[in-house]
Amino acid sequence: MIDLHYDSKLRQHISNNLQQFERNSTTSTKNKKAAVAITIVESKGNPDIYGLRHPEPGKAAIIITKRAAGLNKHAGQ
Repeated sequence: MIDLHYDSKLRQHISNNLQQFERNSTTSTKNKKAAVAITIVESKGNPDIYGLRHPEPGKAAIIITKRAAGLNKHAGQ
């Protein structure tokens, strides 16, 4: 596991990395809009849930979600 402190340095590092990507946008009505969320929170050092190891307090934790299996589009992604 990478040791990442939840602080302004991490925010700047993530921002710098994301700026390396070119934003693609279109005015075409044939394409559907999509969104991606990168959720990073400060760990409170809670005990393991579902067998996952949590970082110690003050470290960054990434929340990863999965789309519900019953959705019409992109289920389970």
